[in-house]
Amino acid sequence: MTFYSCTKENTKKEHSSSNKNHLHTPPLKPVNIYVTASKKGTLQNVDILNYERIYKAHQNNAVEKLTNDTLKITFNQEIPSYKELEIQQEFYKIFIVPEDSLYIHIDNDTIAISGAYESQYNFYNYLNTQQYEYPKFKGNLDAYKKMALDTYKAKLNFLKTYAEENTVSTTFKNYTEAEFFFEYYTNLLLPNGVSGYYKTNGYKKLPGIQEVIHYNTIHHNKNLNLTTYLDSLSIEVFKRPDLFENHYLKKALPHFIKFYFLKEEKFTYSIENFKAEKQFVNKHFDGALNSYLLRRMYIDYYNQNLKKSVSGITFLASELKEYARNNKGKLDVVLSSMYRTKLKKESTIIPNEILDQVLLDITNTQNTLKSIISKTNNSQKEIYLIEDMQKSELIKPINKNGFYLILDTPINKQEAINFKNSDQVYYVNQKTFNSLLKHFKVYYTPYLAIIDNEFILVHGDTVKKENDSLINSIKNKSSK
Repeated sequence: MTFYSCTKENTKKEHSSSNKNHLHTPPLKPVNIYVTASKKGTLQNVDILNYERIYKAHQNNAVEKLTNDTLKITFNQEIPSYKELEIQQEFYKIFIVPEDSLYIHIDNDTIAISGAYESQYNFYNYLNTQQYEYPKFKGNLDAYKKMALDTYKAKLNFLKTYAEENTVSTTFKNYTEAEFFFEYYTNLLLPNGVSGYYKTNGYKKLPGIQEVIHYNTIHHNKNLNLTTYLDSLSIEVFKRPDLFENHYLKKALPHFIKFYFLKEEKFTYSIENFKAEKQFVNKHFDGALNSYLLRRMYIDYYNQNLKKSVSGITFLASELKEYARNNKGKLDVVLSSMYRTKLKKESTIIPNEILDQVLLDITNTQNTLKSIISKTNNSQKEIYLIEDMQKSELIKPINKNGFYLILDTPINKQEAINFKNSDQVYYVNQKTFNSLLKHFKVYYTPYLAIIDNEFILVHGDTVKKENDSLINSIKNKSSK
């Protein structure tokens, strides 16, 4: 849509910014937005998106139809921030201050925003007319970063000129500068276009820049200096309670925190990393950002790994109980749904399409995952997924209830034949291997799946030497 300004702006009031060290939540104040449209049906899909929630979602807005062509949207706002207005699947970013009243008119493909702070409301409309190069990763991280930096600087220059030619508040300028700052680091941490760019195997869905790190480490033996890449960015710059609704800050921060726990250029959504990250979050953040980060952790760790195993869902259930106790017995809608319906043993049962995958032993005899698990009556079996036979050195000597599932390549196959526990080695083709990786949500190998005789995943995680004590603990507890 294009836009126009329907009135000249009068003298503006200065908005006082929140003290970033202020930990108390400001009182809620109502905002009223009146939307009119010339074209019939335009107002059927109108709402305000709320970034304070865990993921981009509609907030609790009171939408009142005043007439056939006029809507009134009312919601409470705590601090000045950008909100995103959705109209017929078009999105408009608007800087809104508590107790604002805005008037928006839609005329075909034209939008006009008026009110007490008109220049601020229309800023992004003018910004979006600029032809900035959208940063997109094309295989060269240095070139990508330069593109992102050039766009960041161009936006700052536009803001400077805009503020000189229009009457805007200091709060608006400071907040918009922060908006661009955290957008830039979001682009660095989650490079646009990385997903699927590298195809090291059929299942690589590493979050953001981790895919670049993994690829460069494995294929080029080249480590990325994250400190240099992120301009020596400090965790301190994220401690901004006055920006707790900022979309880019909240998008970048969880990924920035993960880099504190990268080991050997890897990060996995394991129980140990959850504990470490939770401790880090509680040490560095309080108030709304602390609550947001913890909620994000529960959902991300659940989706990325822990929902598949008994140890994972048992751990998360205990964590959510503690979280509820610390929040006066309350869980928000998302976490409550997770606790009540998803943290159940049924989700850990390995489906038949995985159990029936074909495996070959060293004599090329066909087996299935189900058949090798059923070979003994022991309550648990250790199944190691290995992409490269040489990685078996990370694993302790395998016992009689353990099996190796190795990617079928000529080198791996020969090494498996010569392996001292060759009768416990099975190799699988790339398609089957990818299916196993996808189901168990494996990012890095070797991966250990502890499976009981009811085909339930007791525990699953990437194998690291430091995991031994945890794995032994899980085995001991679940065998009782």
